[in-house]
Amino acid sequence: MSSLNQFAGVLTSATSAVASVMDTSLPEGKAPERTPGQAGVPLVVYNPISLARRDPVEATVRFAGPAPAAVRVVDASNGHEALAQVLSHTGNEAHIVFLADVPSIGYKVYAVSPRAATAATVVPTHESSLHVTPGTIENNRLTVKIDQNGDIASIYDKDAKHELLRAPVMLELRDDPSAQWPAWELQYDVVQAPAREYLAHPTVTILERGPVRVALEITRKAAGDV
Repeated sequence: MSSLNQFAGVLTSATSAVASVMDTSLPEGKAPERTPGQAGVPLVVYNPISLARRDPVEATVRFAGPAPAAVRVVDASNGHEALAQVLSHTGNEAHIVFLADVPSIGYKVYAVSPRAATAATVVPTHESSLHVTPGTIENNRLTVKIDQNGDIASIYDKDAKHELLRAPVMLELRDDPSAQWPAWELQYDVVQAPAREYLAHPTVTILERGPVRVALEITRKAAGDV
């Protein structure tokens, strides 16, 4: 663990050194739309693995003025806009997540600028397959359904056109009488016996609803705990 932490520190220092000497300006004609008096903020994204990847990237961006409720994120290499959403904002800082395409063991510069906070821009739906309701969460590959007990009732594979579950994935409580290794031993008789309790009566909250990421929080109580 110590070695891993030390390597992470070395990698962070090395990428910071490279980023500090990179040209983070946008080529002419590729600059994002800007609010008067507010220039785009450059972000450098590094991919440490040997495969090109497309993944959500979280960043805290500091603006010259009040942080916007919606942002525009542009790829400096081609001027294309990336899907992005604001997770939170306070003062002049916004915590954002955007979908980045980064080459293997490479860097990519993105520019972040405020955009008008209208209903169409705060939660854009174009070009994104993500969808969420209190009972479903969906992307281009899978549709997951939550039942009235807060359990995963269905995982449907759109490509295979196949339901992956035979029955709901239920959260259950069981006693663990193991005397020697209760932290990791689950005895066969315990597994074969009926569960002590199944959790129900959920409170479902949509935590994130955007073009990059959607999330549900399911809260249930049992045996005095949440």
